[in-house]
Amino acid sequence: MRSYRASLAASAATAALLAGMGGAAAEPAPIYNWTGFYIGANAGYGWGEANNDRAGKFKDSGTQFGLHGGYNHQFGGIVVGFEADAAISNIDAGSDPFFEGKASLRLKAKQDWAGSLRLRAGLPFSAAPLFDNVMIYGTGGAAISRWNVRLDESFIVGDSEKRSKTYFGWTAGLGIEAKFNSSVSIRTEYLHADYGSETYSLLGEAIRVKFRTDTVRLGLTWHFPTPAPPP
Repeated sequence: MRSYRASLAASAATAALLAGMGGAAAEPAPIYNWTGFYIGANAGYGWGEANNDRAGKFKDSGTQFGLHGGYNHQFGGIVVGFEADAAISNIDAGSDPFFEGKASLRLKAKQDWAGSLRLRAGLPFSAAPLFDNVMIYGTGGAAISRWNVRLDESFIVGDSEKRSKTYFGWTAGLGIEAKFNSSVSIRTEYLHADYGSETYSLLGEAIRVKFRTDTVRLGLTWHFPTPAPPP
């Protein structure tokens, strides 16, 4: 009799333990939907290349600080959306001296600001236990930027003249974003931008300058998720 009671007690304990384990295993980790609007801030470092037919190619580099915002919509295992961003920039560059006649000339350039309007497409996945929801994405679209170009002359009169122009081009890149919860995420992304070329009239010379940049930046984003429809 005692053996029977002990067997029943052991069976009940085992059943309770298995039920508890099954309940814990059945409870899924929270997965946050990406659908909704968002805004955020970012900071990064950019580098690239300026190109002029007389001065040749010369490197540019510096920091950027900006804001971004957009909208995502999740279709099952795919997220699509759009994003706009704008940043103040400290990317600058200077060419080696080159000669025109008896004068030595040098080009200097600085990016004042940059922005873009892009499409995004991503694949969300779980990276538990670090993050319940992570998305790797590609992005691309139109780019705009304001550049200051200055031509310095030495050896004769030492003149200097500066002009500003707005460039329009394209940008594309990759990124990864991870959600801490349904409202806050952190991201890192790389963007390549090609702004094409513009012609400046400086010291009586027609100077054509082309710019390209590469930027790596970190961002923090606040999401405003769309409520799920009622059952």
